[in-house]
Amino acid sequence: PAPRHESAAATKTPGLTAEERLILDGTTATLAGNSDGAEEGERPEAEETREEWQARLEQRILTERSVYLTASIRYHAENNSGDVAVIANALARSTSIRALWMDSNNIGEAGAERIAEALRYNTSLQVLYLGFNNIGANGVGALADVLWNNETLVSLHLYHNNIGNVGAGKCAEALRHNRSLQELDLSVNEIGNSGISKLAEALKINTGLL
Repeated sequence: PAPRHESAAATKTPGLTAEERLILDGTTATLAGNSDGAEEGERPEAEETREEWQARLEQRILTERSVYLTASIRYHAENNSGDVAVIANALARSTSIRALWMDSNNIGEAGAERIAEALRYNTSLQVLYLGFNNIGANGVGALADVLWNNETLVSLHLYHNNIGNVGAGKCAEALRHNRSLQELDLSVNEIGNSGISKLAEALKINTGLL
C-alpha cells in the first residue's frame, strides 16, 4: 500500500534510495497505535506446486530489496513452517533485502525463532513487519535476544502478538543494549503496567528510538 507520509526513521536512515525511504513511511514508535489491516501480499499461483512456490520465495528474498509477503504463506496453513524455513534460510544469506513484510501469517513462536536466527547472519535488513503472527512472549524473546547485537534493523513491528508483560520485559532488556533501532511497534499486545514500566526504564538508557 502507498504510504501517506515520510517517517522520521526514513529521513534519518543513511544509504536509502528515494523508493526505500517510502518503505519506512507511516511506521510508528508506539505502545498503542498501528493496528491497521494490511492488504495481502503475493500468493502461490493456482498451478504452482509447493516446491515451485518456495523456490520463488527464496529467489525473491535473495535478490530483491523489498519483499511483501503479508498474509502470503498462511495459504499453506496446514504446514506453513516449511515456507518460514525457506524464508529464514534465504534471509540469513541475503545481502540485498532491505525491507520484509511478513505480518498476518500465523508463523507462531517457532517461526519467530527461525526468523530471529536468520537475523544473526543477515546484515542488510532494515525494516521488518511481523504483526498478527501469534508469536507470544517466547517468540518475541528470541527476536529480542538478537536485538542485543543487531546493528542493521531500524524499524521493527510486532503488533498484535500476545507478548504480554513477559515479552515486553524481554524487549525492554534488549533496548538497553541496542543502538540501531529507531522505531518499535508493540501495540495491542496485552502489555500491563509492569511491562510498560520496564519499557519506560529502558528508554531512559536507549535514546535511539524516535
